[in-house]
Amino acid sequence: MSNEELAALIQAGDMGQIMPLWEKVRLLALKEAGRWAAANRNGVELDDLGQEAFTALLEAVGTFDSGAGARFSTWYMVHLKGAFTVACGMRTRRDRLDPLAGAASLDAPAIQDDPDGGTLGDTIPDPGAELALLAVEEDDRRARIHAVLASAIAELPEKQRAAVRGRYWQGVPVDKRTLEKALRALRHPSVSGRLKALL
Repeated sequence: MSNEELAALIQAGDMGQIMPLWEKVRLLALKEAGRWAAANRNGVELDDLGQEAFTALLEAVGTFDSGAGARFSTWYMVHLKGAFTVACGMRTRRDRLDPLAGAASLDAPAIQDDPDGGTLGDTIPDPGAELALLAVEEDDRRARIHAVLASAIAELPEKQRAAVRGRYWQGVPVDKRTLEKALRALRHPSVSGRLKALL
């Protein structure tokens, strides 16, 4: 009787055919188990793999479809390798692609051999900190612009200085000609060049 016929009888409820089917595939299973045990995958022994092989046989019989055109031994090998993979603690392709399988704790050390070197969580950029840094840089830039302007205005004659301060700081009416002379002086390349470097 073929493996496929025995599997069909078992599926029909004849559980007495399990051992005859096992006897037919046992050498195939033990040969594969020997290969896996010889590779010493995580210290799993041949006896353990033999038990996994019998469990894989039961799973293969339960899912085998004789109408699909596959041989039972081929179907059994798929289940057998899957069982050995799990038994040996090897990760399947699906496990490797699972993002949580490779997740690390943010409390883990950032440098493997240096527990005092900070955690992985410390290496994640903080958007709030970046905004605060940008604000400090902007404040510094404005302070430098104000310093250049204050220096340039301080070099103007007294009337022009008063016109600029009155118009732009105090908002009071000033003499237009005096203000125009002051602005012309401030547009001079010696002043405007220093301001352009800061903008």
